[in-house]
Amino acid sequence: MRTRICLHLLSLFPFLFSVCSLAEQDVVITLDQGKIQGMREPVPGGYEVEIFLGIPYARAPVGELRFADPQPPLEWTGIRDAKSYRAVCPQAPFLRNFQPLTENDSKKGVDKLENGNGKDILSIEIAQ
Repeated sequence: MRTRICLHLLSLFPFLFSVCSLAEQDVVITLDQGKIQGMREPVPGGYEVEIFLGIPYARAPVGELRFADPQPPLEWTGIRDAKSYRAVCPQAPFLRNFQPLTENDSKKGVDKLENGNGKDILSIEIAQ
């Protein structure tokens, strides 16, 4: 019984070690709006880069801000997770520069809005 418990504990050691080493790959930096947590990733050549995804670059243009100049993003408390992209605004590629639908376009794409950009979105690099 004692041997069995020791074997179970030993089998957990590599898992615990890998979790600890993953935690060291997280990077926290401070911006004017608050702290963000990104990640460190290896790249070819033996280098590492720090990656921060989904950082807001402006306040959402809703309400009174709809047609106003971009405003700085709101400040936040705590540490904001920047290890994944945020939700993408729906894109409507069938509207062709906001032109009204014509007879030929009547049902094309109306039922299902898709992000026409896929993962090809504007990326912002922050140098430190």
